[in-house]
This record gives sequence, structure tokens and C-alpha cells, in this order.
Amino acid sequence: MVWTIPACALLVLSLCPAPQAAAVDRNQVVAQTIIHENGNKTESRRNPQARVLEELTFNRRNLVVARKVFELDEAGRALRGLIFGSEKKLVGRVQFGFDNSGRMVEERTFDSNNAVVRRLIFRYDASGKSLKPLIYNYAGGISNPQPVIDGNAKSALATPNVNGNQLHQGDRLDGPQRAPSAPLNSRPKAR
Repeated sequence: MVWTIPACALLVLSLCPAPQAAAVDRNQVVAQTIIHENGNKTESRRNPQARVLEELTFNRRNLVVARKVFELDEAGRALRGLIFGSEKKLVGRVQFGFDNSGRMVEERTFDSNNAVVRRLIFRYDASGKSLKPLIYNYAGGISNPQPVIDGNAKSALATPNVNGNQLHQGDRLDGPQRAPSAPLNSRPKAR
């Protein structure tokens, strides 16, 4: 396994289906709005030149409930990210691991004290087809992982076509990808 991940990442609120191939021009600055099944929405802005993806999640009253900032690599994959709550306070981080074929193999989530709280492990069969991911929660600490039996996982990433992920079940895009009103030009900063 190849880890290209320094010590920076996010608290995952929930985790995602196994990755699939991306179909978006990785050099284009794009913005998308994702409407969630619960009525919330996430606005995502991706700037591959600055290697940044930002996601702002709003509740039904249009108040920001979370902000996620991911650092992208030259291939447009998210390597690590930070997540902030509605009070702009850092609540956690996430890091992503990839195999030698560039497929995401793990999403590791930490709380604001850098303790592992969840691992999502992506698996593939001999032909490369994705299998149901394994999910482990670490509420009892790193020495006491608890497997999640149902296996319904959502990624920390809401934006489709980053790290090969899809829209989460029940979510939909609101219109086509578009040029954002204000491009991002900074990378996430670790505390």
C-alpha cells in the first residue's frame, strides 16, 4: 500500500460507496451543488491548479453547518483534508490512501485530538472490480476497533468524481458543473 499522506485530515460524518472512474477534466476549475436526501445542500468548488477542493454544507435554512477543505494531488485526488463545524472550529481531519494502481484503498478519519475515529477500507477483486467496503469505528480507542456490520458507507467527500467516488445514495446534482464565482487559491492549513 502506498500512503502519500502527511498528518492532516477530517472528521468523517459518514463514509461512501467504493470508487469508480472519474469523468471530469481534472484541469478545469468547477463548482457543483449537491442536494442531499435530507434537504441540506453542499456547494463544492474544485481548483486543480491550486490543488484545492472546498465543500460548504448548508442546512435547509441556508446556514453553513460544515466546511471541508481538501488538498488535491497532481492527478486531482484528495490526499487529506480538514473539516470545520458551523462555528468555524476545526472538528477533525481525514487522510486517503491509494494502491500502486491509483485506486483509493483507505479513508482514515481523526477527531480534533488526532485520534482515529473511523476507517473505511476499499477492496477490489482480482479483476479490479470494487467490493463492499469494510468500515471500522474506533469509539473505544485505537486498540478496540468495532466493525460496522451493514457496510453502508459514505465518504467524507460529497463531490463526485474525486478519488473515484460517486454521489451518495439519495443525493443529486443541482444543474451542471460550472465555473465558480470565486476560484479558490489557497491550500488547507493544519493547526
